[in-house]
Amino acid sequence: MSEPRRAAIVTLGCKVNWYDSRAMAEALEAAGFTMVEEHEPADVYVVNTCAVTAEAERKSRQAVRKLTRAHPGASIIAAGCYAQSDPAALSGIEGVTAVCGTGDRAAVARIASGGGSARFQLDTVFDDLSAAGQQGHTRAVLKIQDGCDAFCTYCIIPKLRGTPRSRTLASISREAHALAERGSREIVLVGINLSLYGRDLEGGFTLTEAVRQAAVPGIARVRLGSLDPEAIDEATLAELAQVEGFCPHFHLSLQSGCTATLRRMGRRYTPEGFAEKLALIRRFFLGAAITTDVIVGFPGETEAEFAASAAFVRQAGFLKTHVFPYSRRHDTAADRMGGHLPQGVKQARAAAMAAGAAEAAAEVLRAMTGRVEEVLFEEGTDRPGWLRGYTANYAEVVAPVGETAAGKLLPVRILSVEDERLVGEPMEKAVKTQQEDGRWTIACFARS
Repeated sequence: MSEPRRAAIVTLGCKVNWYDSRAMAEALEAAGFTMVEEHEPADVYVVNTCAVTAEAERKSRQAVRKLTRAHPGASIIAAGCYAQSDPAALSGIEGVTAVCGTGDRAAVARIASGGGSARFQLDTVFDDLSAAGQQGHTRAVLKIQDGCDAFCTYCIIPKLRGTPRSRTLASISREAHALAERGSREIVLVGINLSLYGRDLEGGFTLTEAVRQAAVPGIARVRLGSLDPEAIDEATLAELAQVEGFCPHFHLSLQSGCTATLRRMGRRYTPEGFAEKLALIRRFFLGAAITTDVIVGFPGETEAEFAASAAFVRQAGFLKTHVFPYSRRHDTAADRMGGHLPQGVKQARAAAMAAGAAEAAAEVLRAMTGRVEEVLFEEGTDRPGWLRGYTANYAEVVAPVGETAAGKLLPVRILSVEDERLVGEPMEKAVKTQQEDGRWTIACFARS
């Protein structure tokens, strides 16, 4: 009897890509493959590529070339966003067996098995594949949405992912139950544009209803991935505040804190409007944390516009700010604009923005000292008996809770800030109660 064929997947890019890779792995296992780590010998290697920036494309090509050199006898399949964007660039690399795009993830398993062919037609309905069997972690990712039609002037993703499409509530519930059965304690709901969830479903379901479907018995926390500010309103926040286990952590994509730059980006809000959304979140969720993305060096960005954006980021109180120098994307409106800045200017502005954002983040972390937080512990650190975990609002915490605490949700008193993370001590017990206004608080008792 022959040995099962072995397959490995290399993933670049976002959490949605990570989920897609897990779904492809599940399809490969169903086709008879044994999944191994990317550094192990395999018969088939799949590279799930990214095209969000020129650097992501470069890393995608690099990953493919590295595999073709290291495993000349293996089948190398390139998939994902960069494969959808420029299949010729990847198929032209010697040793690549096949290239397939962002639709029909199950095609990878058929191609790897020697049948089927790649297609580059974008999906019009949600590609409802499961990844529950490939997630053994305390925190699991559950993709509930794909596609986008916002067409921000800098972004090529709508052309690579297609129109918005949503996962049904029944499918979300089914996979959430499967994840709970496999030991997951937290689920992160992700999509290309989560803010559009449910718009295409008959009945017009909302993102809040998706959160409720994911909050099944055994799942202690449900967290949302990246949102546009338009998704935040008083009614939505009031509903989310009633869901026990919903994490008060919102990743709102800012992109710029300057009105003129936002207008050129095609974003449909102002810095003032964004600030109102932050205030609304903090009114409904005590201790809420907001993380964000910012692009610097956008075409035409003046020193004054950059300064306005940097000042907004410093004042907004973000827990974390992901800073990106603007990257030209072919066939986008921004690519055709005038006023493109030199790479050196973009890099300098990125460094300055990151430094200011780090100072602001440190203030947010320092404000958490002295508080008691529930921490979901995940893995060990370089200190024996110390584990790393995250609060509900996504602040990283290390504490001496013992190796057996992995996968557990424990109350921790925050003592200090160290290397951009919190240091805490475990508490003896905690009582979590919901107030009349819907907010949850924790009353804790120190160890005797």
